[in-house]
Amino acid sequence: MGILHQRMKSYLLIFLLLFGAVFLRAQDSLSKTPFITFEGLPQRMVPTYTADARSHRLMLQKTTKELSFFGSMGGYFPMFNANIWGKNIQFSAGASTHLTLKRYLRRGEVLNVDFFADFLADLKMNDNWYLRTGFGHTSQHIADDAIAIGIPVKNYVKDYVQLQTIHKLFIQKMLLYGGLYYLHNFKIGENNIARDWSKKVMLQIGTEVDVYRITPTVVTYVAADIKFRQEFDFATTHALQAGFKIKPKQNKTIRLAYNYLGGYEERGFLYNQKNNLHTIGLYFDF
Repeated sequence: MGILHQRMKSYLLIFLLLFGAVFLRAQDSLSKTPFITFEGLPQRMVPTYTADARSHRLMLQKTTKELSFFGSMGGYFPMFNANIWGKNIQFSAGASTHLTLKRYLRRGEVLNVDFFADFLADLKMNDNWYLRTGFGHTSQHIADDAIAIGIPVKNYVKDYVQLQTIHKLFIQKMLLYGGLYYLHNFKIGENNIARDWSKKVMLQIGTEVDVYRITPTVVTYVAADIKFRQEFDFATTHALQAGFKIKPKQNKTIRLAYNYLGGYEERGFLYNQKNNLHTIGLYFDF
């Protein structure tokens, strides 16, 4: 309970600092606008990070070299907007489950089941700049099928806080983002050996660029995401994605894309191995 209490105090401090920044900037408009207003279930303010393999979304990918699939189920859920002296802050939750399925002619094996949850606050500075903070958790596990074929059991858990900036350019045809994750609790248990990598950071940068508009709702695009991981002396996990996106409505996107994932693995049961994966995938961002 003592550790939980300390974490909650840290999270509360982050949100208080965020609100404080808004108050200081908006003091001159106090007499002109209401102190605070709310909007329930709003449209999403910040889009999904397209090339980030651990974004919350509904997804199915197939590797190009073997009959293996990567899937996720989940999404981001904007809960409410708070307009404080003319500055809009969106509070949202995100959750998803990620898994790997290895297929054979007459059977299949689920290798891992990874859970992610995030609680976020996005501050709109203007039409182009946003600030994001929040906290999250992931616990990652191997499935029964993996145990049956002899993959060692690992306990993998992270608790983190994040601070990022997001920038939209060229009438929202380009998205840039960057920031850091502070991993205040990061533990791996393997073969009765406990590794504690707490109090480390992960840096992240990424982009998405619209390349060519085929129809009013269909666009070709490219996207990239790079994570610099302190537990591996800031070696990277990096991804590149290119394909087509259909955007019939605001903040609702369907993508068909090629994806390359390299560098250190993000799946906990392979945490210290490196990737060189090529996939074709279908993505649903809502």
